[in-house]
Amino acid sequence: LFDILLSDIDIKDIHEIIPRRLKIDYLSDTLKEFNGDIYGIIFGPQLRLFYVTTVRRNDKIKIMTFLVDTGLSTTYISKEVLDAFGITMVDLVNDYINVKINSRATRVMMSRAHFKDVNVIRMSYFNVNDINAYIHSSKEIFHMHFFNQEYDINQINHDLRKENVELKRYEKKE
Repeated sequence: LFDILLSDIDIKDIHEIIPRRLKIDYLSDTLKEFNGDIYGIIFGPQLRLFYVTTVRRNDKIKIMTFLVDTGLSTTYISKEVLDAFGITMVDLVNDYINVKINSRATRVMMSRAHFKDVNVIRMSYFNVNDINAYIHSSKEIFHMHFFNQEYDINQINHDLRKENVELKRYEKKE
């Protein structure tokens, strides 16, 4: 079994502090999937990368946060998220489900052990979807760009250098 030790991240960080910094309501419903560049924050004493995106399963779309872990081969979502989608996993070691993260299909397993409350995205998701990351550590933010879209590297760098980078607030499902 795989485990991640996240002694610097707790449930309050996941439910309140990180969502507040990303300007979202954790696990809120939305009408539209995100489908494009991703902005995130550098958080905590271990300088962890967290970002906001949508997860879709059938007709439900939720706004949530993910921790980026470049050493993982699997993407994990918490039991709380699975419950929000009405999903139960019987075999926690072998069961997985298919979802869309930021409008891109992937398979996920349930988070467990020391990271049971944290949604963690794998590096292969970025490789498969041709994503590049730009980290602006002095501003404690990062940007991930999907290379299958038109982009201007100078504009991305300019956006990351702005004094007050604004993270978008996303509409909620009524």
